[in-house]
Amino acid sequence: MKKKLFFAGMLVCVLAFGMIAVGCGGNEEEPNADPKTIVITGLADKSGTVMIMVFSSLDEDGQVAGGYGTISNASVELPLYVYESIQDETPSRWTGNGSYYLAFMFDEDGDGASYVFTDGKTLEADMANLPKYSINAAKSTIAFAKFKKFGE
Repeated sequence: MKKKLFFAGMLVCVLAFGMIAVGCGGNEEEPNADPKTIVITGLADKSGTVMIMVFSSLDEDGQVAGGYGTISNASVELPLYVYESIQDETPSRWTGNGSYYLAFMFDEDGDGASYVFTDGKTLEADMANLPKYSINAAKSTIAFAKFKKFGE
């Protein structure tokens, strides 16, 4: 339950500040490297801006990267960056590799709903059962159907 509350609190905190505050872990900055990018497809009935968060763990130091993008042609491209603090206006490109928890939200969802990567499976409320997504390629494409609304 503690993990679920932390994760929900993290999402609310990010929404409240309108910016992502993440730790420094997982960023292996390479000169002139493009950031890793997540592309979410299958968003035909959605519009607006999307915010994504990448977590190495579901605890208070778990968030390693995040990004924003605008839906276009039923998909959204989300370059990933590391923000050193809330005030950081020049984030570092995130070029890490590995398996991570993913969460994202749409700006037009008035109810503050967020979505988590579940690999398309229906999960119990226990956050410990969330699968991780492997990010190793420069660009990873994931179908919206692989995400579930948080808390359902």
